[in-house]
Amino acid sequence: MLSTQTTSGDPSKNLTMSQSSNSNVESACQRLQFGVVQFPGSNSDQDCIHAVESMGHEAHYIWHKDTDLGGVHAVLVPGGFSYGDYLRAGAIARLSPVMHAVAQFAEAGGLGIVHKNNSIEEQSNIVRAVKKYESGIVRDPVTINSTKSISELKQLTNELNISGMPVLDNGELMGIVTSRDFRYADNMESSVASIMTPLDRLVTVQEG
Repeated sequence: MLSTQTTSGDPSKNLTMSQSSNSNVESACQRLQFGVVQFPGSNSDQDCIHAVESMGHEAHYIWHKDTDLGGVHAVLVPGGFSYGDYLRAGAIARLSPVMHAVAQFAEAGGLGIVHKNNSIEEQSNIVRAVKKYESGIVRDPVTINSTKSISELKQLTNELNISGMPVLDNGELMGIVTSRDFRYADNMESSVASIMTPLDRLVTVQEG
Protein backbone atom coordinates (compact mmCIF):
# COMPACT_ATOMS: atom_id res chain seq x y z
CA MET A 1 0.00 0.00 0.00
CA LEU A 2 1.21 3.53 -0.81
CA SER A 3 1.62 6.04 2.00
CA THR A 4 0.80 9.72 1.49
CA GLN A 5 1.24 12.95 3.39
CA THR A 6 -1.39 15.65 3.67
CA THR A 7 -0.29 18.43 1.32
CA SER A 8 -3.45 20.49 1.14
CA GLY A 9 -6.09 21.81 3.45
CA ASP A 10 -8.52 19.11 2.35
CA PRO A 11 -7.36 15.69 3.61
CA SER A 12 -10.19 13.95 1.72
CA LYS A 13 -8.56 14.89 -1.62
CA ASN A 14 -5.30 13.32 -0.53
CA LEU A 15 -7.17 10.21 0.63
CA THR A 16 -8.88 9.94 -2.76
CA MET A 17 -5.52 10.27 -4.56
CA SER A 18 -4.02 7.61 -2.29
CA GLN A 19 -6.88 5.18 -2.93
CA SER A 20 -6.63 5.77 -6.68
CA SER A 21 -2.86 5.16 -6.64
CA ASN A 22 -3.31 2.00 -4.59
CA SER A 23 -5.94 0.74 -7.00
CA ASN A 24 -3.67 1.32 -9.99
CA VAL A 25 -0.73 -0.44 -8.35
CA GLU A 26 -2.85 -3.42 -7.27
CA SER A 27 -4.34 -3.65 -10.76
CA ALA A 28 -0.88 -3.64 -12.35
CA CYS A 29 0.37 -6.28 -9.92
CA GLN A 30 -2.57 -8.57 -10.49
CA ARG A 31 -2.55 -8.37 -14.32
CA LEU A 32 -0.11 -11.01 -15.52
CA GLN A 33 1.42 -11.68 -18.91
CA PHE A 34 1.00 -15.29 -20.08
CA GLY A 35 2.83 -16.90 -22.97
CA VAL A 36 1.21 -19.90 -24.67
CA VAL A 37 3.64 -22.05 -26.65
CA GLN A 38 2.12 -23.02 -29.98
CA PHE A 39 3.03 -26.15 -31.96
CA PRO A 40 1.72 -27.42 -35.31
CA GLY A 41 -1.20 -29.74 -34.60
CA SER A 42 -2.15 -28.34 -31.21
CA ASN A 43 -5.43 -26.57 -30.59
CA SER A 44 -5.77 -26.45 -26.81
CA ASP A 45 -3.53 -23.39 -27.06
CA GLN A 46 -6.69 -21.50 -28.05
CA ASP A 47 -8.40 -22.74 -24.90
CA CYS A 48 -5.43 -21.52 -22.87
CA ILE A 49 -5.65 -18.04 -24.36
CA HIS A 50 -9.40 -17.91 -23.68
CA ALA A 51 -8.98 -19.13 -20.09
CA VAL A 52 -6.26 -16.57 -19.30
CA GLU A 53 -8.17 -13.66 -20.83
CA SER A 54 -11.38 -14.68 -19.05
CA MET A 55 -9.50 -14.25 -15.76
CA GLY A 56 -8.55 -10.70 -16.69
CA HIS A 57 -4.94 -11.36 -17.65
CA GLU A 58 -3.10 -10.95 -20.95
CA ALA A 59 -1.94 -13.79 -23.15
CA HIS A 60 -0.13 -14.16 -26.44
CA TYR A 61 1.20 -17.02 -28.55
CA ILE A 62 4.86 -18.03 -28.56
CA TRP A 63 5.74 -19.94 -31.74
CA HIS A 64 7.75 -23.12 -31.19
CA LYS A 65 10.62 -21.80 -33.34
CA ASP A 66 11.04 -18.67 -31.20
CA THR A 67 14.04 -18.50 -28.87
CA ASP A 68 12.71 -15.89 -26.42
CA LEU A 69 9.66 -15.88 -24.15
CA GLY A 70 9.20 -12.12 -24.32
CA GLY A 71 9.36 -11.37 -20.61
CA VAL A 72 6.18 -13.21 -19.61
CA HIS A 73 5.24 -14.01 -16.03
CA ALA A 74 3.98 -17.51 -16.83
CA VAL A 75 4.31 -20.05 -19.63
CA LEU A 76 1.67 -22.55 -20.73
CA VAL A 77 2.63 -25.56 -22.86
CA PRO A 78 -0.57 -27.12 -24.26
CA GLY A 79 -1.01 -30.48 -25.94
CA GLY A 80 -2.91 -31.54 -29.03
CA PHE A 81 -6.61 -32.18 -29.57
CA SER A 82 -6.31 -35.94 -29.94
CA TYR A 83 -3.97 -38.68 -28.78
CA GLY A 84 -2.00 -38.74 -32.03
CA ASP A 85 -1.68 -34.97 -32.20
CA TYR A 86 -0.67 -34.86 -28.54
CA LEU A 87 2.28 -37.13 -29.38
CA ARG A 88 3.13 -35.05 -32.45
CA ALA A 89 3.27 -31.84 -30.44
CA GLY A 90 5.47 -33.59 -27.88
CA ALA A 91 7.82 -34.87 -30.57
CA ILE A 92 8.14 -31.38 -32.06
CA ALA A 93 8.68 -29.88 -28.59
CA ARG A 94 11.69 -32.11 -28.04
CA LEU A 95 13.57 -30.37 -30.85
CA SER A 96 11.98 -26.90 -30.69
CA PRO A 97 14.29 -23.92 -29.97
CA VAL A 98 11.76 -22.36 -27.60
CA MET A 99 11.95 -25.29 -25.18
CA HIS A 100 15.43 -24.26 -24.04
CA ALA A 101 13.98 -20.97 -22.85
CA VAL A 102 11.01 -22.79 -21.31
CA ALA A 103 13.35 -25.13 -19.41
CA GLN A 104 15.37 -22.20 -18.06
CA PHE A 105 12.13 -20.49 -17.03
CA ALA A 106 10.93 -23.63 -15.25
CA GLU A 107 14.16 -24.01 -13.28
CA ALA A 108 13.21 -20.92 -11.29
CA GLY A 109 10.08 -22.72 -10.08
CA GLY A 110 6.60 -22.98 -11.44
CA LEU A 111 3.09 -24.37 -11.28
CA GLY A 112 2.18 -27.56 -13.11
CA ILE A 113 -1.31 -28.57 -14.20
CA VAL A 114 -2.35 -32.22 -13.97
CA HIS A 115 -5.33 -33.27 -16.09
CA LYS A 116 -8.47 -34.00 -14.05
CA ASN A 117 -9.23 -37.10 -16.12
CA ASN A 118 -6.13 -38.84 -14.77
CA SER A 119 -6.71 -41.20 -11.88
CA ILE A 120 -5.41 -40.24 -8.43
CA GLU A 121 -2.57 -42.73 -8.91
CA GLU A 122 -1.65 -41.29 -12.32
CA GLN A 123 -1.71 -37.75 -10.94
CA SER A 124 0.55 -38.79 -8.06
CA ASN A 125 3.00 -40.47 -10.43
CA ILE A 126 3.21 -37.36 -12.62
CA VAL A 127 3.89 -35.09 -9.64
CA ARG A 128 6.39 -37.58 -8.19
CA ALA A 129 8.30 -37.75 -11.48
CA VAL A 130 8.53 -33.96 -11.79
CA LYS A 131 9.57 -33.43 -8.18
CA LYS A 132 12.49 -35.82 -8.63
CA TYR A 133 14.27 -33.11 -10.59
CA GLU A 134 15.72 -29.83 -9.38
CA SER A 135 17.50 -27.66 -11.96
CA GLY A 136 18.13 -30.77 -14.06
CA ILE A 137 19.84 -32.62 -11.19
CA VAL A 138 18.32 -35.67 -9.51
CA ARG A 139 18.89 -35.06 -5.79
CA ASP A 140 17.76 -38.44 -4.45
CA PRO A 141 18.08 -40.95 -7.29
CA VAL A 142 16.66 -44.44 -7.18
CA THR A 143 19.55 -46.91 -7.02
CA ILE A 144 20.07 -50.64 -7.42
CA ASN A 145 22.54 -53.16 -6.03
CA SER A 146 25.02 -54.71 -8.44
CA THR A 147 23.97 -58.23 -7.43
CA LYS A 148 20.35 -57.72 -8.48
CA SER A 149 19.20 -59.46 -11.63
CA ILE A 150 18.50 -57.76 -14.96
CA SER A 151 14.91 -58.93 -14.60
CA GLU A 152 14.58 -57.04 -11.31
CA LEU A 153 16.20 -54.00 -12.91
CA LYS A 154 13.73 -53.98 -15.81
CA GLN A 155 10.78 -54.34 -13.46
CA LEU A 156 11.99 -51.40 -11.36
CA THR A 157 12.59 -49.10 -14.33
CA ASN A 158 9.17 -49.96 -15.77
CA GLU A 159 7.39 -49.30 -12.47
CA LEU A 160 9.12 -45.93 -12.00
CA ASN A 161 9.12 -44.97 -15.69
CA ILE A 162 12.85 -44.22 -15.70
CA SER A 163 15.56 -45.28 -18.13
CA GLY A 164 18.42 -45.99 -15.77
CA MET A 165 19.93 -45.57 -12.32
CA PRO A 166 23.19 -45.53 -10.38
CA VAL A 167 24.48 -48.85 -9.05
CA LEU A 168 25.39 -48.72 -5.36
CA ASP A 169 26.72 -51.38 -3.00
CA ASN A 170 26.55 -50.43 0.69
CA GLY A 171 26.34 -46.76 -0.25
CA GLU A 172 29.39 -46.89 -2.54
CA LEU A 173 28.99 -45.99 -6.21
CA MET A 174 29.88 -48.95 -8.39
CA GLY A 175 28.67 -47.71 -11.78
CA ILE A 176 25.55 -46.80 -13.71
CA VAL A 177 23.10 -48.81 -15.78
CA THR A 178 20.69 -47.55 -18.43
CA SER A 179 18.09 -49.03 -20.76
CA ARG A 180 20.59 -49.36 -23.57
CA ASP A 181 22.58 -51.76 -21.38
CA PHE A 182 19.73 -54.22 -20.82
CA ARG A 183 17.56 -53.64 -23.89
CA TYR A 184 19.02 -56.63 -25.77
CA ALA A 185 20.14 -58.70 -22.80
CA ASP A 186 19.62 -62.44 -23.35
CA ASN A 187 19.85 -63.76 -19.81
CA MET A 188 17.43 -61.91 -17.53
CA GLU A 189 18.92 -63.69 -14.50
CA SER A 190 22.40 -62.19 -15.06
CA SER A 191 23.51 -59.61 -12.51
CA VAL A 192 23.38 -55.87 -13.01
CA ALA A 193 27.17 -55.84 -12.57
CA SER A 194 27.54 -57.81 -15.82
CA ILE A 195 25.99 -55.07 -17.96
CA MET A 196 26.57 -51.80 -16.08
CA THR A 197 29.12 -49.15 -16.99
CA PRO A 198 31.67 -49.43 -14.13
CA LEU A 199 32.84 -46.49 -12.06
CA ASP A 200 36.28 -46.32 -13.67
CA ARG A 201 34.63 -45.62 -17.03
CA LEU A 202 32.32 -42.89 -15.75
CA VAL A 203 32.94 -39.15 -16.08
CA THR A 204 31.96 -37.54 -12.77
CA VAL A 205 32.19 -34.09 -11.22
CA GLN A 206 31.89 -32.67 -7.73
CA GLU A 207 28.66 -30.79 -7.03
CA GLY A 208 29.09 -27.03 -6.88
